[in-house]
Amino acid sequence: MKNNPDLRWTFSKIMQFEGYRLRDQGQPETALEERDRTLYQKAPLRPSGPREAYAYWVEQRLTQDPIEPDPGKLFSASYGVAVFIMLLTGLISGASITYAALYYDGSVPVNVALFLGVVVLPQLVMLFFLLLTLLLAFAGSAVFAGWYAVPIRLGTWLLQALWGKFGHHIALATENKDDLQSSKRALAEAVEHHRGLFGNRVFRLFQHAGMAFNVGALLCLAALLAFTDRAFGWQSSLTDSAATVHTIVSALALPWSGLFGEGVGYPDLQQIIGSRIVLRESGEALHSYDLLSWWPFLALSVVLYGLVPRLIAWLVSVILESRLLGSLDFSGYHYQSLWRRMLSIELRSAGRPSLHSPESNKPLRETPAPNGTPQEVFVLRESQSRYQDEYLDKWLKQISGFQGHFKTVADVRACATATQGEADVFLVIEGWQPPIEEKLAALTDCADLLQQNKQRLHLLLLGKPTPTGSAPMTDRLTEVWRKKLEQTETSLYVHTDAVDVGRTGT
Repeated sequence: MKNNPDLRWTFSKIMQFEGYRLRDQGQPETALEERDRTLYQKAPLRPSGPREAYAYWVEQRLTQDPIEPDPGKLFSASYGVAVFIMLLTGLISGASITYAALYYDGSVPVNVALFLGVVVLPQLVMLFFLLLTLLLAFAGSAVFAGWYAVPIRLGTWLLQALWGKFGHHIALATENKDDLQSSKRALAEAVEHHRGLFGNRVFRLFQHAGMAFNVGALLCLAALLAFTDRAFGWQSSLTDSAATVHTIVSALALPWSGLFGEGVGYPDLQQIIGSRIVLRESGEALHSYDLLSWWPFLALSVVLYGLVPRLIAWLVSVILESRLLGSLDFSGYHYQSLWRRMLSIELRSAGRPSLHSPESNKPLRETPAPNGTPQEVFVLRESQSRYQDEYLDKWLKQISGFQGHFKTVADVRACATATQGEADVFLVIEGWQPPIEEKLAALTDCADLLQQNKQRLHLLLLGKPTPTGSAPMTDRLTEVWRKKLEQTETSLYVHTDAVDVGRTGT
């Protein structure tokens, strides 16, 4: 099952899973047990645990009982619109801020310090805190969730608002207001139970906005350079030293200095001296070549300190989501009821007539072999010594309709090798003795070996021996066996002379 693409968890499938869980609330437990047990038993391969079993369960539910509105599709639509809103917001804000920072009236050159301070410096600060919080998070600290609580709440609010809008339109179309409430609860359940995954998705939303902001800034810069005349210079009240400015610029340009060197990717010292803005001097005193030397530095600063970190953060978010989805274990208590139902054993009453009554030759419950193949019944040698063969033959006929004589084996595992053909194997077990771990392990091994040959193991639980045969299985002992067998997660069909316990496991 691990390589089946249909069983891979996605965020949409989680939403569908939560939606189906909510739909099941308030339903009769007996009907839910029968449905979930049947779905689990029909799995083509044995699931390794709840994660794969639940994924298969969702796929089967979608096929047999489509949910409307589909929480998975609703989330995909809501998140897609949220991404569009963040992209549009980032693009417009990036272009607007860049346009304001590059305002030029023809008298005084654009101050590159203002552009760097408004467009690049805030992104450097955010990049520093992002790296710091990620390092602390990897070290086991919870500062990431604390420091980014406000953006996460903002992104959550946006998704919930869009979810409500889409859900409202669907509810109007289906004329069912319960659909809207159910979809809202599905989102709330997903947020509550998968905070890490949801927080990661919100984090990715802001990376979309960040990338769009820098793309908007670059597009605005490119448009202004292509269609207007822009002159760039520098001016600061903190320093008037061109050498200091050159040192700062060289440090910032270090990542691309090997590809675009001094004078190309960033201005050299002479260009910095020639582009200094002095208020008492007119713009005509500045050299035009020096005034144009700054724009490659500005563009590359936006790319390296704005766009690339956001792109890397976005990719990290995608990889992190894949790992989080791959590590889902559904170990929370709120998921245990479904797992219990999948592994449950069906209990149905069936009266046991006396072996000495006129009805003694009538089978209690016919259990026909699948596909018309003959049944094989085995009795453990130690059990045979405590019961008469004549009684065992009559008891087997009553409980299973078996016609013939049983075979004797030394231990449980020997059943898997003693059987011939494709017949199901019936094994008589003394049910009056509570199951011990060693016996359960042997039963599990035997059932697994038979399952490889498409055979099934049926357990016939026999009551305590009496002078006339055996006593019926008590309800208490039956319940003990039921609980123990549910823990084996193995394909076992269990019958007793008091009840037909049904099937347990895969």
